[in-house]
Amino acid sequence: MTSIPTLLSTGHRLFSALLMEARVAMEEGDWADAQACLAEFARRLEAHMHAEETVLFPRLEGLGVAAEAILAQCRSEHGDIRSRISVAVAAADARDREACDALLVHLIDALSRHCQAEERSLYTLTEAMGDDDLGTLAGALSHANDQGKTAGRELPPNPRLH
Repeated sequence: MTSIPTLLSTGHRLFSALLMEARVAMEEGDWADAQACLAEFARRLEAHMHAEETVLFPRLEGLGVAAEAILAQCRSEHGDIRSRISVAVAAADARDREACDALLVHLIDALSRHCQAEERSLYTLTEAMGDDDLGTLAGALSHANDQGKTAGRELPPNPRLH
């Protein structure tokens, strides 16, 4: 079975690639591709965060004050990232290159910091989970990842990124 950290980290890498692809497309003036990348990013990230919030987080609650603080921070960052996505999508829809570029830079930075924090602190908490919990979580995350793969195009690779 794939480990929880591997499932989550795989998603994190895909999200970064999608944002970079959106930024390159926007810089090249390919607004249709930039919009498509942002839409794909938003859809896949929402499925990933939903799996974390509905499966992972509840199983980690009650592990103590430190765990509760980590979960609270993750939930707060999820809300912030959702807000930033909405604003970036609106800027791309308006074809506002300056605003879109600034928003994508901030979104890339916020997502990077969030993913690093999750991978350093949240994932260590999964060690306290039993095999049944790990299996349930792995199934939910795999399902979210599979839906992301089948609902959209296969990403990456993209020639812009190579």
